[in-house]
Amino acid sequence: MTGPGGPACRGSRTARNPPTPYAPPPPPPRAAKAPVVDGTAGPGEYPGPELRLGHWEGAECGPADCSATARITRHRDDLYVLVRVTDDKRGTALDARDDCKRHWRTDAVEIALDPRGRSDDTSTTFKAGILPFTSHGGGACAARDADNHQGPARGMTVASTVTAGPYTGYTVEARIPLELLPATADPERLTANILVYDSDTQDRTGKSRLAWASYTGAQADPYVWGTVRLPGYVPPSGRPPRSATLPLDAARSADSRASVEQFPPHRSAARRRPAGLT
Repeated sequence: MTGPGGPACRGSRTARNPPTPYAPPPPPPRAAKAPVVDGTAGPGEYPGPELRLGHWEGAECGPADCSATARITRHRDDLYVLVRVTDDKRGTALDARDDCKRHWRTDAVEIALDPRGRSDDTSTTFKAGILPFTSHGGGACAARDADNHQGPARGMTVASTVTAGPYTGYTVEARIPLELLPATADPERLTANILVYDSDTQDRTGKSRLAWASYTGAQADPYVWGTVRLPGYVPPSGRPPRSATLPLDAARSADSRASVEQFPPHRSAARRRPAGLT
């Protein structure tokens, strides 16, 4: 893996951004056997180095409040990601039955992948948010967000473990088949970011955000993500890129009652076409 924001990074940097270049970690080794997705790192499942996440946005927080590390490995055509989060207060437990979305409102992990490493926006990427715990005793749930196909995270497997007794954090584990990516993964150019959201409240608001590639735009700008090389991976042929499936109806103000109610009636009348015009 090449550190985030290396020489090929095309994004602008401000004084808020961390120094560059990062020390390039080695490529994630292939797992000898497929990790069991259970929210723990079993012996030999993640033989590669830990990636330490840094502060990206929001309130600064100490190691006991919000800190995280991640590991990535591959087995055959699947990527596996394990994220350990240290946290001192649980955020709101959302209801997985109808509210497994907008993960940044509470404690959550986000995994972002750009299969060809040259996207200018997230419409050609894979991004999924993972809630480590949910209400009614529910476990982890995941949903794709602001990517090539926003909605349920079909085909992805997630699990988590949450510390018992005094709450000190959680671990999230995910299996992502490479076929879910919107284009064939380039083993030399695949880029990624791993983000953590910390809430510490029960009012569905976030407080702090961490990221592996902790530059401005860490969530939305794929060109600042770090390269994850996949030595030995031979991508399948004949897999064309998928066009983005975007929920365009959500962008129509005319279909939003809140938007319509905020639009003054006199302005609405002034915008009507004069009689006789088509």
